Amino acid sequence: MSKSRLEAFTDAIIAILMTIMVLGLSIPGGDTWAGLWAIRNKIFIYVISYFFLGIYWNNHHHMFQVADKINGKVMWLNTLFLFFLSLIPFATAWVGEHLSSFAPEMFYGTIVLLCDLSYALVSKQLIKVNGANSKIAKLLSDKKKTVYTLIINVLSLLLGFVNPIFVMIGVLLMLGLWIVPYSDVEREYMNSGSK
Repeated sequence: MSKSRLEAFTDAIIAILMTIMVLGLSIPGGDTWAGLWAIRNKIFIYVISYFFLGIYWNNHHHMFQVADKINGKVMWLNTLFLFFLSLIPFATAWVGEHLSSFAPEMFYGTIVLLCDLSYALVSKQLIKVNGANSKIAKLLSDKKKTVYTLIINVLSLLLGFVNPIFVMIGVLLMLGLWIVPYSDVEREYMNSGSK
């Protein structure tokens, strides 16, 4: 199966989600800096969610550049991944209204966890369909970032029962882990002369 349509579909969905989020930002209630300051929580969570989607798009792009083939399972798992990503604008809007509240923070953290899990499943299936000796299998064999991400996510959700702000701290830590894609994938991509 051709992977180009799946990549194009994913690119389009993520671009739409980013657009929906910015359209969800409300205009300040006045023409002063105080009006802008009044919506600081919405801007803060928007920035986090925007970069969350951007980091996923970047890593998804890198992962598919080193995959030679896909199958129906990859397509369905990618669709599941996109479903969870599609809930990010809703979760962002809710947390923006109630940044330190339990239910919105836990919902946001749960959606992030489901995005992480579904992305890991896409990665695992890509390795399986391309074979144990494939380029993608060799380049993504180190699962430390994925394991650390899931541990941070689960811990931040558990700590969220103590104080909901721990969920957002966990999300920020995970963004820090993934802001740079797998360096081996980047190196392979650049050395192969791909564009």
